[in-house]
Amino acid sequence: MRLEPFPYQIDGIECLRDGFRAGHNRGLLVMLMGAGKSIAALELMRSCAEKNNPSLFLCDRRMLATQIVEVARAQELPSGLLLSGRGHDLDELCQFGSKQTIVSWLKKGVVKLPDFKLIIIDEAHRAISEEWGALTGRWPKARIVGLTATPCLGNGNGMGAYYDFLVQPIKPSGLRTLDRIVPTRAFAPHVPDLNGVKKGKDGDYSLKALAQRMTRENLIGDIPGWWKKLACGRPSIYFGCDVGHALAIRDEFRADGIPAELICDETPDDERTDIRRRLQNGEISVVANCDVLCEGIDWPFVSCIGLVRPTKRLRRYLQMAGRGMRAHDGKTDCVIIDHAGCVLYHGFPDTDRDWPLSADDNVDEAAEKKQKDGQEPAAMQCAKCSALFSGSRTCPECGHVHTPPKKPKEYGGRNGTLIEVTGGDLPPEVSTVLMQRFWGVCIGTAIKRNRNAAMAAAMFRSKFGMPPWEAKVKPLPEGGAWKNAARDVFAGYVRSYA
Repeated sequence: MRLEPFPYQIDGIECLRDGFRAGHNRGLLVMLMGAGKSIAALELMRSCAEKNNPSLFLCDRRMLATQIVEVARAQELPSGLLLSGRGHDLDELCQFGSKQTIVSWLKKGVVKLPDFKLIIIDEAHRAISEEWGALTGRWPKARIVGLTATPCLGNGNGMGAYYDFLVQPIKPSGLRTLDRIVPTRAFAPHVPDLNGVKKGKDGDYSLKALAQRMTRENLIGDIPGWWKKLACGRPSIYFGCDVGHALAIRDEFRADGIPAELICDETPDDERTDIRRRLQNGEISVVANCDVLCEGIDWPFVSCIGLVRPTKRLRRYLQMAGRGMRAHDGKTDCVIIDHAGCVLYHGFPDTDRDWPLSADDNVDEAAEKKQKDGQEPAAMQCAKCSALFSGSRTCPECGHVHTPPKKPKEYGGRNGTLIEVTGGDLPPEVSTVLMQRFWGVCIGTAIKRNRNAAMAAAMFRSKFGMPPWEAKVKPLPEGGAWKNAARDVFAGYVRSYA
């Protein structure tokens, strides 16, 4: 069934055409996930076909190519697929294919491609390698349209080195008004201490060091309980630091009786399709991954995103959180369970943002400046229910009214540590809740590692600078029981997530 473009999609098309008429050849179409960038691009390809001009839609993954060609055929476009193992049909004016297949075929002389007048590049923020440049350079007179929700490079710089102009026909607030995306509800049950975690070449956290820290803090065992409390019954995607971390997340859900699966780079396309089907029909509840499901998937039924992968990069955060914001029948919102401090660090994912094009501008630095200048409200964390919110001191989830401390403290820090949670830094009512919650994590860690109760006390002291008995958290062992195995000392303990 053919879909008619929305007015904002038509506006985007016209703005791209205006840019081309002005003498530019490369334009970026920027819209949030779920806004329909592909539909706008297909309308441009339709215009080419009506003039008997060939066009090409390029993807960097096989599955994306097969997905978009089905959408194109539903839009009644004359569509051919260029994909290894699937053959090719060059009689059609609108061609769709993976970059890898086309590069390979051209090197081997398998096909002779037409003189494309328009080239669409999906997930344009990823298509910046020399190989991409060499491929599109085969058609020097073709007009290039890049599609992306996050128009910046991995280091946060603008994409002006690759595109001449940028078009953003609608922002998240407009998409919410049109019910094209759903509102988000965010919770931060745990904010990791990332002080000392090394950074990689792109300025983000080193993946190896990050995975070690996130595993050592024993977040894994806490995750299923919070999912049961906040998102039970919601089809969910959880993002870990690497494959091993994601596998541990999956296994912890399974150990708690929650059906879960893992998707990684090596997962075959047919298995991914089957996992998607099973998640949608309720056979499984959670799919764990690292970066595989960040981009290019169309799973609009997902209504919970679990973040267990901290990042200093706005692009990566928005790609992860955006997987749950697409509108879908019966879906009223998306719950974000943020174990990584991402919302406190970057703000809410559906915030309106002005994206720079210049390579001299950096979106991460701009976001930091706006928060410091008060132009963007920082998220607050509810002391009672861990909900994140802004613009009010009353929690929209539980109604708790937060009294500002005598000396205001920032809940999120953008340099080094996402947030440093210590007893002395927070108002008393917040500190008490956090201490009790963290004590549960300490007990769980000691039990899981087959250590004595003193190990839990040492872990607590390192965090808050005082032993657990001074903090008056519960439960506490009696007398010399600190030297006994934690699983014996706390045999009757049931972790509370309240």
